[in-house]
Amino acid sequence: METGKWPLWTRFWLLFTAIWVAVSLLHALTLLTLAEEAPGDRLWNLLLATILVPATLFALGWAWARFRATRRQR
Repeated sequence: METGKWPLWTRFWLLFTAIWVAVSLLHALTLLTLAEEAPGDRLWNLLLATILVPATLFALGWAWARFRATRRQR
Protein backbone atom coordinates (compact mmCIF):
# COMPACT_ATOMS: atom_id res chain seq x y z
CA MET A 1 0.00 0.00 0.00
CA GLU A 2 1.67 3.17 -1.23
CA THR A 3 1.09 6.18 1.03
CA GLY A 4 3.54 8.58 -0.57
CA LYS A 5 6.99 8.97 -2.01
CA TRP A 6 8.64 9.99 1.23
CA PRO A 7 9.20 7.64 4.18
CA LEU A 8 7.29 8.27 7.37
CA TRP A 9 10.31 9.58 9.29
CA THR A 10 10.84 12.27 6.63
CA ARG A 11 7.25 13.46 6.89
CA PHE A 12 7.54 13.66 10.69
CA TRP A 13 10.83 15.52 10.32
CA LEU A 14 9.19 18.07 8.01
CA LEU A 15 6.38 18.59 10.51
CA PHE A 16 8.82 18.97 13.41
CA THR A 17 11.00 21.37 11.40
CA ALA A 18 8.08 23.60 10.48
CA ILE A 19 6.94 23.81 14.11
CA TRP A 20 10.53 24.25 15.40
CA VAL A 21 11.31 27.09 12.99
CA ALA A 22 8.01 28.88 13.68
CA VAL A 23 8.46 28.75 17.46
CA SER A 24 12.14 29.66 17.23
CA LEU A 25 11.46 32.68 15.03
CA LEU A 26 8.67 33.81 17.35
CA HIS A 27 11.14 33.57 20.22
CA ALA A 28 13.69 35.59 18.24
CA LEU A 29 11.12 38.26 17.39
CA THR A 30 10.12 38.43 21.05
CA LEU A 31 13.76 38.92 22.04
CA LEU A 32 14.15 41.69 19.49
CA THR A 33 11.01 43.58 20.44
CA LEU A 34 11.05 43.26 24.22
CA ALA A 35 14.77 43.45 25.00
CA GLU A 36 16.02 46.71 26.48
CA GLU A 37 19.44 46.31 24.83
CA ALA A 38 20.46 44.37 21.74
CA PRO A 39 20.35 40.63 22.59
CA GLY A 40 23.40 39.90 20.35
CA ASP A 41 24.79 36.55 21.50
CA ARG A 42 21.47 35.11 22.65
CA LEU A 43 19.85 35.95 19.33
CA TRP A 44 22.76 34.49 17.35
CA ASN A 45 22.63 31.25 19.39
CA LEU A 46 18.88 31.00 18.91
CA LEU A 47 19.11 31.49 15.15
CA LEU A 48 21.96 28.99 14.94
CA ALA A 49 19.89 26.44 16.88
CA THR A 50 17.00 27.08 14.50
CA ILE A 51 19.15 25.61 11.72
CA LEU A 52 21.29 23.08 13.58
CA VAL A 53 18.61 21.13 15.46
CA PRO A 54 16.52 20.16 12.39
CA ALA A 55 19.67 19.44 10.37
CA THR A 56 21.01 17.16 13.10
CA LEU A 57 17.71 15.34 13.41
CA PHE A 58 17.57 14.84 9.65
CA ALA A 59 21.10 13.41 9.66
CA LEU A 60 20.18 11.03 12.49
CA GLY A 61 16.99 9.94 10.74
CA TRP A 62 18.81 9.40 7.47
CA ALA A 63 21.56 7.40 9.17
CA TRP A 64 18.99 5.29 11.03
CA ALA A 65 17.03 4.57 7.84
CA ARG A 66 20.25 3.67 6.03
CA PHE A 67 21.30 1.38 8.89
CA ARG A 68 17.93 -0.34 8.90
CA ALA A 69 17.98 -0.78 5.12
CA THR A 70 21.41 -2.44 5.20
CA ARG A 71 20.33 -4.78 8.03
CA ARG A 72 17.26 -5.87 6.04
CA GLN A 73 19.35 -6.72 2.98
CA ARG A 74 21.53 -9.18 4.88
